[in-house]
Amino acid sequence: MSLWQVVEKDSAGTDWHLVRYETRALERIETEEAALVVAREYLTNVNCNNSLTKDEKRNGFEAYMMDDKGCFLGTLDGEEWYLTYQKDITGRQAGSGVTHRKGDIINDPKHYEILDRAEVAVRIIPCS
Repeated sequence: MSLWQVVEKDSAGTDWHLVRYETRALERIETEEAALVVAREYLTNVNCNNSLTKDEKRNGFEAYMMDDKGCFLGTLDGEEWYLTYQKDITGRQAGSGVTHRKGDIINDPKHYEILDRAEVAVRIIPCS
C-alpha cells in the first residue's frame, strides 16, 4: 500500500521537501484524497489565518497549490480562495480582445505572481 505526503518547493528549479511548521502535514497519509485535505488545511493556516485584510493576504501569500480550477490559496471566510486576475488582460496582438477577465482564476503555473512563492503538492511515497 502506498502512502502520501504533503510537500513543497520554494521556487522553480528547487527540490521538493516536507512542509514546515504543521505536524499533521508532516505525517504520512493513507489516501491521496486525505492528503489533499491536509494540504488545503496547511495552505489555509499559512495564508489565511492571520490578522491581515483580504487585499494584504492576496499580496503577501506564502504558498499555493495548483488544482483543477487553478491556483488555490486556502479557505478564506469559509470559501475556497483562488488567486484571480486583478484587471482585464488583453492579448498580445492589438484588437485581439480580452484574454482574461478581472476576477478569472489564474491557472497558469508560470504566472508572474506565483514565481517566487512556495508550491505545495501531495506526492506518493514509494514503498518497497
